[in-house]
Amino acid sequence: MSEQIKNARFHFSIKLEKLSTNHYVIYGSAVVLLLLLITLSLGRTARWDILDHIEMADRFEKFGTLYPSINDEYLTGSSVYFPGLSFLTVFLKTFIPDSIIIKAMQLIACCFILIFYFIQKYISRSFYYNLNNTHFFYTTVIYFIFLNYEWLIYAVEFKADITAYCIGSLGIIISGVDKEKSKSLIPFILGIVLTGIAILFKQQYIFFLFGLLFFTILNRKKKLVYFSLISTLISLAIIFFLNSNSNTWYWTVKVLSDDGFLSLKEWLISQQQLIITYIICLIVFITLLLFKVYKPPVQRFKISSIKNVITTNIWFSLMIFVFFGSLISSLKTGANSGNTAFGLVILLPLALYYFNNLKVKQLFVLFLLILFTKVPILLYYNFKHYLKTQEFSNNVEKIINVKGVKILTGSDVYFAARKVRIGNEIANYWMYSLSDNSSVFSQLNKTIKSNDYNYIIVESWPENYQSIINSVNYKILFKNDVGILAVRNVNSKIINQ
Repeated sequence: MSEQIKNARFHFSIKLEKLSTNHYVIYGSAVVLLLLLITLSLGRTARWDILDHIEMADRFEKFGTLYPSINDEYLTGSSVYFPGLSFLTVFLKTFIPDSIIIKAMQLIACCFILIFYFIQKYISRSFYYNLNNTHFFYTTVIYFIFLNYEWLIYAVEFKADITAYCIGSLGIIISGVDKEKSKSLIPFILGIVLTGIAILFKQQYIFFLFGLLFFTILNRKKKLVYFSLISTLISLAIIFFLNSNSNTWYWTVKVLSDDGFLSLKEWLISQQQLIITYIICLIVFITLLLFKVYKPPVQRFKISSIKNVITTNIWFSLMIFVFFGSLISSLKTGANSGNTAFGLVILLPLALYYFNNLKVKQLFVLFLLILFTKVPILLYYNFKHYLKTQEFSNNVEKIINVKGVKILTGSDVYFAARKVRIGNEIANYWMYSLSDNSSVFSQLNKTIKSNDYNYIIVESWPENYQSIINSVNYKILFKNDVGILAVRNVNSKIINQ
């Protein structure tokens, strides 16, 4: 009987190995994961990361400027990040219909995740001999969807961290300075420009430049020195240009400068979900170790000495500096585990060190667990949430069928408010909150009491709901899980509560 069990296990192992490396299985899985990315992005439509840049592009269309002045009567929404994505949105709006601009940006966000995947694969090859494509694919899916899901949901919202990192990294790859290749002048110049202009997308990109300069000081190769100095000067010139515009600098730097730092307890609470996930991962590794399915990693670096890695591999310095930059940003008031998770996904090439001793078929089993448990749930709930955003948007457009009215909105529901922006004045109460350094809830309360706006389109948060129903100035016309639409001094029937 024991011999039969052994034979059965052997044949099962062989079949599992073949299945895990079958091209149709891999390509089919990749299609499902692409569908997941798109669905996640659609499900995160009601999020400020993309919508703030859309609102800035809409403002540019109307007023010719991206940022409002603090003295404007109606403060329109703007991102607290540098305006790179806003420039991209303005450009895209010249040839993409207004009705699908949000979806176009969501699709581009998914494309940047794919670019990031291939960049991480490229970087990983600089650390390991004979990197197995299938092994890397399964490992990355586990690392992105399970271990660092908090990062993934921000990435599909087009949070600018990944955009800046990808553009800066592509600059280094195109120029060839990471491999000290002798490339022609055009790729070298293009690489310098890309690495320099990436600062346009996120302030924290400065840590990427710190890593670049740190490696340059250690390496001191002539070509690298030119590359680093010129690209850094380009970044500094961009910062100087942004600083010269008082409105830009105010909304991207000054409003954030008075934010404090979280206490250790507050930080741990903000990282709770990420910590739990990594504890589960540690338990899984220990279990595999006890059952002798997993062996502790052996040295697999191309360079045997850590010192040599630091002085010869530019990606090591870049990853470490970007990681610590993300960690520092996670300590700021208002930050969350998504900041930390971004730093961790940057470290994927180093994390591979602990995954390399897992066989492809073992990773395949873990991959299948995610594919058939977490992925269907994510697909269902995010598509359901997308339908709710469409329902809310359609009702806003149907109910507000007048011109010349004043509308108050929030960044998370601007996808609906922008449908009725033509001919109306729109203000974003998040901006008043930023300028006053007050909570969005207290700001909405204050605005409701002022009774200045004909309509209110805000997020369906319990605090917002209570503020409106406790007010004598406004009545709710429509509400669902995404947003609330209220009107001033109209005895309207409350529906969909």
